[in-house]
Amino acid sequence: MKGFFYFEPMLIPKPLQKGDRVAIVATAKRLESSYQEGVNLLNTWGFEPIMYDSANATSGYFAGDDELRINDLQHALKDESIRAILFLRGGYGTTRVIDHIDFSAFKKRPKWLIGFSDITSILLHVVSLQIPTIHGQVAITLGRDNQADDSLKRILEGEERFEFPLNPSHSTSIGNVAAPIVGGNLCMICDSLGTPSEIETEGCILFLEEIGEEFYAVDRMMNQLKRAGKFSMIRGLILGDFSAITDRQSYFESSLEELVVSYFSDLKIPMACGLHAGHEKVNYPLIFGCKTEMKVHPNSIQFRYHLK
Repeated sequence: MKGFFYFEPMLIPKPLQKGDRVAIVATAKRLESSYQEGVNLLNTWGFEPIMYDSANATSGYFAGDDELRINDLQHALKDESIRAILFLRGGYGTTRVIDHIDFSAFKKRPKWLIGFSDITSILLHVVSLQIPTIHGQVAITLGRDNQADDSLKRILEGEERFEFPLNPSHSTSIGNVAAPIVGGNLCMICDSLGTPSEIETEGCILFLEEIGEEFYAVDRMMNQLKRAGKFSMIRGLILGDFSAITDRQSYFESSLEELVVSYFSDLKIPMACGLHAGHEKVNYPLIFGCKTEMKVHPNSIQFRYHLK
């Protein structure tokens, strides 16, 4: 998919209306905390949550065995009464099932898929099918922050304009750009290389977030993506939360943000650093894969998505 900047989505999911059904499906780790607050919020919004068996299943580390998770996702993708799929949680396991999913019916009748972390693999795959998707809350994190939750609701209902705050950062580079957003969890992006879901960054705004890694591991993954040619042709950069990143031996003199931004120092592009998106309480949703007008200001970022 070279020249991704010029691609227009084949089909864009339609806005949700009151009474529409939202599937809650697990493709990764088993449930270890309640999703009831998220279910309650979906009900408050006027949607009907549909719980699939995988959401409450266990098979060792996973939310049920591979077959159950494959069947649940396949059914939710094909069921025309399901208007959106909210994934239960991240962890690990989605890449074990993604290659067994038939997306042919979904491509004819796309619906919003919503998640982050391990769900990055699904988001990248869906974008490769030329259908936009949502990097945002999962079922167990929905309900943690009113503004982020309201933003997700507005996306599902068809809103196209959003503005989010940025943490103050000397690395932010103001400017405007029009291009699709792609990306997600740094580890999962690296994991996509050499697979049918490999990330395509040329002509795109790249979004990155991560959790629980060492400084050197972040540097290693950034270097891997650079060597794979994934940075040289991007048109913009968004850095989300890099949570619980440690340098226990104090080997690195730069901050983590400085380390990451150094990989883009030769590019004259807008860079938004410090967006609350990722593994923290506040996880502002982003739409991947559709033309997006992004305006980066010193302390805020504005988006206009083209969904019509």
